[in-house]
Amino acid sequence: MRRKAHRNYHHREKKRLGIDIGGTSLKAGIVNEKNLEIEEMITAPTGPDLTCDDLVKLCSECIEEFLEDYHFSEVGIGSPGPLDIREGLIYHTANFPKIENCRLIPLLQVIHPNLKFALDNDANCAAYGYYYEMKKSGFEPDAECVITVGTGIGGGLIINGKIFHGANDNAFEVGHMALAHPKLLEMVPEVLTCGCGKKYCFETYASATAVKKYYTALTGKTLDPPEIVDLANKGDANAKLVWDIAGYAVGLFAANLFYLLGARDLLVTGGLYGAHEHIVPKMHEAMDENMSPRDLHLMDVVFASGENYYGVIGAAMLIR
Repeated sequence: MRRKAHRNYHHREKKRLGIDIGGTSLKAGIVNEKNLEIEEMITAPTGPDLTCDDLVKLCSECIEEFLEDYHFSEVGIGSPGPLDIREGLIYHTANFPKIENCRLIPLLQVIHPNLKFALDNDANCAAYGYYYEMKKSGFEPDAECVITVGTGIGGGLIINGKIFHGANDNAFEVGHMALAHPKLLEMVPEVLTCGCGKKYCFETYASATAVKKYYTALTGKTLDPPEIVDLANKGDANAKLVWDIAGYAVGLFAANLFYLLGARDLLVTGGLYGAHEHIVPKMHEAMDENMSPRDLHLMDVVFASGENYYGVIGAAMLIR
């Protein structure tokens, strides 16, 4: 584990611990409840071989490491889903194929009986962290939306300051929203089947998985998204088309989101950031073509710059 101080310590102010479980790394941070700043971080590698026992041990080690220097009683954890947030279970996740029905929170509660725990979807935590960042700057939106782009596409939705969970506690799984716009279908070299078994899912156009598959379909070569970004930067027509597809899909989603929720902005985090210069033109084209001119100025799509810690902050604030 790697430990890093971010801010000057404020020992008298209340602290919370937020843990953000990602497909390649886990981030844990001590969050100052008053100013919502991260005072110290721990990062540790994860990966597809991670088991439930590994994850429990990793979270527990982070907790014990911070308890040596800080007093806190609340621990929030963000994880890829689907989850049972009431029982604290991770059912299964594409990021960690060896994890199934992991009783993460009950097991941690046994190890740390004096702490309070909460579990939520990682995209919800990112949305919650972004909401608090906006609130700190003096703007409190009615609806705040975040999509996280990686192997698939996840979503988090905050309405009136609260995470919207829906009937099954896994609402706003926008990666499986159907986008079958004629123009988008004309752009794709082939219609992909989603991991859920359906066609036309949002994540079959704009996820890292989709980007790789489209480039392979066009060229016969298998490259990772950063390599495809580099080729697009050099003018490769096939690489540009792949990012055009992703951009148009993001723009369609943003337009739908505006008319569904009246959301004023959408934060995009994860694997699209490095390609945003190639994504934005087609994204704006899709919004221009699918939104009323009088509404266009009301919707803003923001790409999170570099490494951000919205997920850690949002997780830390889960227990209210």
